[in-house]
Amino acid sequence: MRQSNLVQVYTVDEFQQIMTYHDGSGDLLVVNASVVEGGRFAFPRRLRETRGLIVDFDGTIHAGNQWTVTRKLLSEENQQRELEAVRRYFTDPLGRNNFTDAQFIFRSIDRLVEARLRRSQLYEGVKEIVPRDGVEALMRRYAGRSAIVSFGTYDLIRAWVDTHDLNTEIAALRLRWEDDRLKGYLPLTVVSDGNKGYVSETFMSHIGIPPEHCLVLGDSYTDVGMMGSDRLGILVMPQEDKEVLRMAARAEELPLLWPKIGAVLVSNSLMPIMRLFLNT
Repeated sequence: MRQSNLVQVYTVDEFQQIMTYHDGSGDLLVVNASVVEGGRFAFPRRLRETRGLIVDFDGTIHAGNQWTVTRKLLSEENQQRELEAVRRYFTDPLGRNNFTDAQFIFRSIDRLVEARLRRSQLYEGVKEIVPRDGVEALMRRYAGRSAIVSFGTYDLIRAWVDTHDLNTEIAALRLRWEDDRLKGYLPLTVVSDGNKGYVSETFMSHIGIPPEHCLVLGDSYTDVGMMGSDRLGILVMPQEDKEVLRMAARAEELPLLWPKIGAVLVSNSLMPIMRLFLNT
């Protein structure tokens, strides 16, 4: 079993200094004491007091990207277009807004329509999406009181959730089907940077859980809207990331995220969080 260390810092500079000397031999859960009153001494109690869970999907509860599953079904030309769009998305975060985010995902769906995607292909493809260690146990702890909020597609995430027999709400772009073939999407259901915060607040209100009793997990700046000092937000910063551009963007955006997050989990696993629940 890998060793987990619970430490605290006050500033992003202090966190980056810790990371300079971290050799990757153990997991780190670094509490942001400027956000969590009482720092690392109060953090386990705050965590155990949470009654609701909101999580991002790609990069947070699994290591990959849902779009890699469907990208394989595209023509070579459209695969290259997708890869170029992804590169622009991660290398120009300041150039993004609600409109460009929506256009990014809509064009991706249009290419899948062109590829005549079948619903059955989603259920086959999600077998490639492996949850991080501890994810299923964490989500079962919050069964019926959790939501996946994703800048992705409801239908693929639903296929993944069904495959792993999890009980959770899903907020993501819903697709439109006809005779098992993808025909388009419902544009008003898109979830992006701009409305992740609104969607998460709507979910908390729906299940009757106040923000201070909600745990939020995300891995990038796109998730910052779901976090805040009134809820317990944890930034998942894996030591390894299949998406190199995503990893670089996360490191660059960390100063912007810092005032919103209660802790940074430096691990490829969510087991350090589960251990805090178990060590009562």
